[in-house]
Formats: sequence, C-alpha cells, structure tokens
Amino acid sequence: MSIIWNRCTNTIIGGCFNNFAGTTSDCQNPCFPGKFCPPGSSLPLDCPAGNYCPRGYLSNPVPCPPGKYNQLPNSIYDFDCIQSSPGTYCNSNISATGFLPCPAGNFCPAESFDFENACPSGSYCPFATTQLLNCPKGSYCPISSSTPTLCPSGSYCPANSGNFISCQGGYQCPSGTFEPILCLKNTFALPQSGICTPCPSGQFTKEEGANSCIVCPTSKWNAEGWYCMSEIEKGIFIVG
Repeated sequence: MSIIWNRCTNTIIGGCFNNFAGTTSDCQNPCFPGKFCPPGSSLPLDCPAGNYCPRGYLSNPVPCPPGKYNQLPNSIYDFDCIQSSPGTYCNSNISATGFLPCPAGNFCPAESFDFENACPSGSYCPFATTQLLNCPKGSYCPISSSTPTLCPSGSYCPANSGNFISCQGGYQCPSGTFEPILCLKNTFALPQSGICTPCPSGQFTKEEGANSCIVCPTSKWNAEGWYCMSEIEKGIFIVG
C-alpha cells in the first residue's frame, strides 16, 4: 500500500481518488477493484485491456506478463491474463491484448511472446503449427522450413534430414530418394550422377555397384555376358 498524501510536499502520490472539490484532507478512497488511480485522481479510471487491477491503493495498472494476454478491460485478478496457446504468440512483450498465429517457418510453444523460434533443421513448421513436424524421408528441411523440399536427383534424404546427401558412385538416386539404390551388374553410375547407365558396347562390370565399366577381353565368346559379345556374336546367340 502506497502513501496517499505527503504532508511535507503537499502532493498526492496516487492509488486513491478524492471526489470532494476543494478539500485539502487526506485522500481516503482507495481505488475500486478493476480500476486504477493516478496521482490527483478525482475518479477511478478503467483498467485497460492487457492489464489487471487488483483491489487496493493502485496508482498504475499491472501489466500482463510476457506470453499472456487479456482482451477485457476492468480485470481484477492475475489469472485474467491468459496464456498464449501453442501455435500462437502474444503481440507484445507485456500488456498484450490478444494473440497472433505463428508465422510459417517458425515454432511458437505455449506462452510465446514473439516468433523468433525458427523451425529447427530436420523439421518443418507450417502456418500456425502447434508442434514441430518431422521432415519425411525423400525430402529435406533446412532451418526455418515451412514445407519439406523434395530431395534432388543425384542425392538422397533419410527421414529428418536438414540437407541432402550426394549419391556416391555405383548407386542411383532419382529425385525423392531416401536410400541409394545399388546399380545392377553391367551398369555404372558416377558420383552424384543419380542414374545407373548401361555399359557401352564392348565393356562390362564384374559385379553390382560399379562406378565405371571394364573393357572386354578380345574374342571371349559369351565369356563375360551379353555386353562383351560382338554384333555378329549377338546375332548368332539370338538365332541359336
């Protein structure tokens, strides 16, 4: 409770009102609940939205704390200040009168008073999301993502990826790949190429997952498979 009248300086500190014109007596009327009384008040003033005003000698409204808001004037209790729910934030640090939806690419937990919580890498945050969403496999989500980004050709993206990973030689990675695909025998793939290519005529591979082809030995009738057969040998092989 504050001092009402300072006899030394003949000034009213505040927290009460005096509606008797011309009186010099002490101000004896404490502010009403839901009201506040600045110094020299003749009548109580309404407690503004975004604040609360408990009963007593109150010279200034009590602001709602950060992350809480109050849309109604003349509030009395601190529990009249409502916590912002997940997916929303209060529109100012203190004395907030409302809340706003969390912008896309950001995350707003309960009782947020700003939207500076950038969506973390490996997750994405749509407009007004109430929770972090895991980046799906076949896509990647850098920081502040509002939607997943499809993994590009020549790369792969496991679940919860914050960035794509380059496909290594001997594997193919079409767009949207979450796990590299091993190249079949007699095909090859250069690093980051994203596609398995058949060996050119006269070349072959000894096993799967090759990043290059080997030149066929001379005159090896069907010894290394179809890719090492000459056109004449292929014709004979088909006819036979």
